[in-house]
This record gives sequence, C-alpha cells and structure tokens, in this order.
Amino acid sequence: MNHWFDGFSRIHRFEIDSSDKVYYRSRTTCDGVIEKIRETGTGKDITFGQQDPCQSMFRKLMSTFHSALTTQSNSEGKVRPSDVNVGVTLSTNLAGLPPTTDNTIGYGGIRSLYAKTDANVLQALDPETLEPVGLAKQGVLHPSLNGQLSAAHGCHDHVNGDFFNYNLLLGAGKPTYRVFKVDGKTNETVILATIRDAPAAYVHSSFLTEKYIILCVWPAKLAHGGITVPFEKNIVGSLATWNNSDKATFYVIDRTTNGRGVVRKFTSKGFFAFHSVNAWDEGDDIVMDIPIFDNTDVLTKFYITNLMSTNSDAKKWVGKALPQLARFRLPNVTTRQDSPNIPSAILEYKKTNVNFELPVINPNYAMKPNRYIYAVVDRQKSTFLDGVIKYDTVNHEQTFWEDHGHTPGEPIFVADPNGKDEDDGVLLTVVLDGREEKSYLLILDAKSMKEIARAEMQTRVQFGFHGTYHGNL
Repeated sequence: MNHWFDGFSRIHRFEIDSSDKVYYRSRTTCDGVIEKIRETGTGKDITFGQQDPCQSMFRKLMSTFHSALTTQSNSEGKVRPSDVNVGVTLSTNLAGLPPTTDNTIGYGGIRSLYAKTDANVLQALDPETLEPVGLAKQGVLHPSLNGQLSAAHGCHDHVNGDFFNYNLLLGAGKPTYRVFKVDGKTNETVILATIRDAPAAYVHSSFLTEKYIILCVWPAKLAHGGITVPFEKNIVGSLATWNNSDKATFYVIDRTTNGRGVVRKFTSKGFFAFHSVNAWDEGDDIVMDIPIFDNTDVLTKFYITNLMSTNSDAKKWVGKALPQLARFRLPNVTTRQDSPNIPSAILEYKKTNVNFELPVINPNYAMKPNRYIYAVVDRQKSTFLDGVIKYDTVNHEQTFWEDHGHTPGEPIFVADPNGKDEDDGVLLTVVLDGREEKSYLLILDAKSMKEIARAEMQTRVQFGFHGTYHGNL
C-alpha cells in the first residue's frame, strides 16, 4: 500500500476503569481482504489512491454496491463481514440500525458499533470483541439510498439521536445526491432533499444546525460523473483536474420533515476540505467553521513516501498543502430567494497561520456557538503531525501540547459532566513515541493543555483517522 488511506482497517479500544487501570484491545477487521491478498498475490481490492493499475478497491466495491451483502462464507460465493475494508469512522447506537451484540444490556451501554467509510457500506462490529459480525448498505434505511458513495462523517444530533447524511448515485448524466434523516426516536428514515444540479464530488462531511443540514459540494469533482472510478481503479486518479474558477456550492436543507427540501443555495470560491468543525444558527444566518485547502494536492501529499521523514520526497511537501481555518457565514437564510442568481457565502476569515486538521469540540456545544477547537497541528516541525492544538476562536490564541519526536493522533474531547465552562474536560489521544517506537494513550487537561496522565504500551498503534468515546468520567 502506498497511500495513507489504503491501510488495512484495525480497530483499537482503550478501556479506563474506576481504579485508573487502562485495558487495551485491538482487532483487524478486514481479515477476508488480507486472506484474499495472500491467496492471489495482489491487493487489488483495497485502494483509495493506489497507483498500481493492477490494484483497485472500487472495482470490487462497484459490484458489491449492487449485490446482496450477507454474512455467508466465501465458499458459498457470498461476502463475509471481514471481506471489506471499512475503517474511517465509528458510530455507537446509530439510529435505524440493529444491535450488533446479543448482550441485552450492551457492552458499556453500547448496543451497536458500526464502522463507516465514504462508500455505501456499513460494517457491524461486536462492541466487546471488535469482531466483524455483519454488513449493511444504506438501503436498509430507505430503498432510495442506492447510490455508491456517502460521507464517512454523518451528522449526529446528540440531543435527540437524529442522524443525517447524504447518498450519492454516480452517473455520467446527472449524479444524484439524496440527503436523508434517520429519526432517533422512531428509527424512520426520510429523504429530506434530492439534488441533481451538483457535480459528483468527493465530499467527506457536512454541517448540521438546529434548523438545517448543509451539504457543501466543493469542486473535488469526479470525472465524467464518477463512472471512471472502476476504470481508473482509485479515487485520486478519478478526480477531474482542479479548476481554480470552479466554485463551492452550499445547499441549505430544512432538517424537519415538512418537505421544504433545499431552502437556499450559496456559492463561494472553490476550496477542498475533509472535516467540518461546527455550525449554528445565528438569527437568520448560519455560521460554520471548517479547515480548508486551496485544492486537492493534500491527497497526493498523503502518499506514504511523502510522509515518511526517511524519504527525500517528504521534505518537498513540508509547508505545502496545509489546511487553513475558515469561517463562513450564510446570510439571510430565511429570506425568499427570488433572483435566479445564487448569493455568495461570506468568508469572514481564513487563518493562514492555523494549520490543523482532525478537529473536535466539546460535543455539548455542537450546533451552538463554540469558542474552542481542538485538533492535531502541522507547524512544519516534522513531515507529518507535531502537536495538539487548542484554538480560541474569540481572541485567536493558540495553546499547544507537544513533545519533540512524539506524533499524536486525533484528539477526542470528553466533557466533564460537572463542568461549567466549555473547556472543562479532557482530551484523549494516542501518541507515537518516535524514539522508543512505542505508543501511549495521553490524557490532557482541555483547559490548560497540560498532561494529566498517560498509559504506556509495549507496542505501536497504527496511525488511523477517527474514534469515539462512550462512557462517563
């Protein structure tokens, strides 16, 4: 594998008990894929950016998208739960999906655990053993969700349990986005909007407020409506050439089920992004924060040779393809749009000196004005990541945790249940000690960014993407 996004999926769990002991468990969740590679000598089924023309994840996925995913063994010609490589995000107790454990109480209160990716496939995991126990497509939620792609990051309303995402049906004519809602109480799925005037694009996340879900289609366009993906054999190779004149379009969709669909559209200068931070309603406006890139060069930067400090190619990418924190405002959303001209989103600021990614906030402040953002930061002190940042969006101060030669993963914010301030809580992050070549779980005070404790390991934890916290302090 030569691209960071093409690694074999492995789930890691850290369990902290009341006696301050930390228990660790991990499991590879794509054993069937590895087994096939050993049998055939090729890794053609698992690539996001693989440049070897003999290797393709999406050749297989394009066929399994439209076949019956079951838990039967390969000897019976069926797809087993471990026969796919799904490992970008994790969701517990996701609305609309069945339990993944026979334990009626649930492991630690977790009734279901699902791994998600940017394709229309969900991998069910046993919450205790982490073993893959099933596969599903979004069609189990609603029959219209038959497209091939989706966002690994759906939007979750932690107050009522509602879940939102989009489903993208590729096509050379008019690609179709269906934005949907799964009700957290009834488990009913409703299509909120059908969008056919946007290009097929690689869109990893969206925005949620108390009134709206906002799908921003940035110009990371898939050539020819995405039908070239199974021929190019990877997503990176299927992207159309970046055009600086292309715009990003924000589709503002009523999140209620009253059938209003897309209520407004806004455009801005084109950009690329992975992860939304937060969004909220402010009067008749919508405010949203997101780290943005000038183009899709970062996808090339994430080839392994461009990340490893021992490779000369990596030095060429230091200081390039960096994210910049942007704040957009969508004005007067509730005002009727009589003109055929699409209004512009207002770029309130873009901080060129704030280069962080994998952002998180106190989850209690989702869909509300938040002050603090936590993330991993790239200050060009290494060829990858070099610290954890706390960013104050009010006075724009930056506070860091760093240790030279130690590379952190995505922080997870755990709010203090008795806290009064937004930054009352802790951050959990898995860090690689580059000198010892071993990892540790680091716990930081979210207010001061000082270390509280660490659990040292006798092994290395692979650099992945996203995690989730379940439990109480």
